[in-house]
This record gives sequence, structure tokens and C-alpha cells, in this order.
Amino acid sequence: MDPVSIIVLVGLFGWLGYETFKPRKRNRGVLDEVAAKYGGRIIDGNLHLTIDGLAVEVRAKLPRPSGDFEQPGSTTWRVTVPPPGTTPFSIYPEGFVSFASKVFGGEDLELRLLPTFDHAFMIKSVEPDTLRRMWTTERCAVMTANYMDAKLHGKDDIIELEWPGHAATVEDVMRGVGLLVGLARADLYGMAALEALPDARRSAHGYVEFPGPGSIQIGPRRIKDRMVTVAWASVELPIRTVLPAVLGNAELGTHDGGTAIGFSEIVEDPARLAAAVEFLRGLVVAPSEGVFR
Repeated sequence: MDPVSIIVLVGLFGWLGYETFKPRKRNRGVLDEVAAKYGGRIIDGNLHLTIDGLAVEVRAKLPRPSGDFEQPGSTTWRVTVPPPGTTPFSIYPEGFVSFASKVFGGEDLELRLLPTFDHAFMIKSVEPDTLRRMWTTERCAVMTANYMDAKLHGKDDIIELEWPGHAATVEDVMRGVGLLVGLARADLYGMAALEALPDARRSAHGYVEFPGPGSIQIGPRRIKDRMVTVAWASVELPIRTVLPAVLGNAELGTHDGGTAIGFSEIVEDPARLAAAVEFLRGLVVAPSEGVFR
């Protein structure tokens, strides 16, 4: 091979190597920039942030050449939701998969906040009303404007957004972070109403505690695939105890060595919640681990 051909080949391989490395370098620079600006860390190539008290992880697969084409990159955002966690749901683009799901009886929910969102995405949830509490018109608009080809799902303490696109700028990265943090911070189970009660103290286990005497706890609890409000106290149930009328159709029973007041739904009425606390506070109590542990 003559010297000119060798020089040409060396130059060609050098250019290919540069083009292959360039997006990786650019992406790592963006993640580093976000980490520096928002106090995050890069661990195993992934970005880890704490935003509004929530742990957020951003993972990126970079665009790379493949023959005559470039395989597109992808970005995944994941947020850890504190107790009591999130509602199970799945949102993905309308298309062949959603069509097949509907053919076999799959239900496509509507949030009824933004028509373009309902038309663009297949929405599945076992708790439709709870899922609607998570969304606002603004969040629907962010999703339709930027993530029409993305998949979004939640379960237990995780919400994850998978986007087949390359987050190339700080704004791209933080847009996804902002969407997930907003969804994770939505009050799905009436915790704000509980925390507003006098003497309430939020526990790390996803309920609020009150001074007794003894232990009094109120919070959301899943019973028969539904989240409902349950109040519990470390007290044995006295014979012929009758609940006050303000508690409505709540049921009284025993659980884990104490007395439990079980509602049929998530309760946010301050009067009903306060009445449950006062009823339990009036009983003779003894320490226990509690229904929520």
C-alpha cells in the first residue's frame, strides 16, 4: 500500500473514532454540568441528584454509529417516592401495542385534563381517581410537548420515564427531572390533610403520629387492592364501643393488639380525622409496634 493510501486510511479511522467519541464526551459533559450545578454525583456513568428531598437517577445510552446509520440514544429518569409510595400505573404511546391491548379488553383511561394527552397515550391504572390526582394540565403539556414517544410507569416507590431520545443539554436533563419530581410530590393519599392536624408528626413510614397517651397513628393503608385511611391506637377495644356519628361509615375493629378505625376511602376531612384521633386518645392505651410497621 502506497504512503498516500496509508495516510488516507489513518485519517479516516481517526475521524471515525472522533465521531464515535464526540457524543459520549458531550453527554458526559452535560451530566457533569448538571451534577456540578445541582449538587449531584456521577456514579457508574449515571447521574444521581437529590431534588426537593427526592432521590433522582438519570441514565443515558448514547447515540453511536452502526454501519451506515447512527443508533439513537435514550434517556431514563427514575425517582424514588417516599412512603406511602405511588399508585401503580403505566402510560405509553398509542400504537400497535395499545391497539392490541384494547382488542383483548384492555381499558384506556382518560385523565380529562388535556385532550391531546388522552389521545396520544394509552393510560392504564387500577386506581384511576388516584392517578388523576398526580397530574395537572401543566404536567400533561410537558409530556405531550417533549415525550410523545416515551413510556412512563410507576409502582411501589418508583416512578420511571423511558425516552428514546438523547438529553443533550442541561435543560433536557432537568425537564425530565422536574416532571418526575412533580409527579412524585403529588399528594395521592391525603397526607397534607393529616399533617395539618394539631400535634401531628409525620413518620418516615408514611403515616402521621399523635401524642396519646400511648401510640396513635393515622395514614393510608392498602386493603384488598385499595388504599384507604386507617387510624390505629395501642389500645384494646372496650366492649360495646360505638363510634361517633361524625366518622360516618367507618368500621371499628382490632388489629396488631390495638384498635383500628378503618374508613372506606382516603379521608381528607379535618373534622373526621380529628374525631378519630380524639376517639382513640380517649381509650386506655399501651405501647405497641403499630399497624403500619
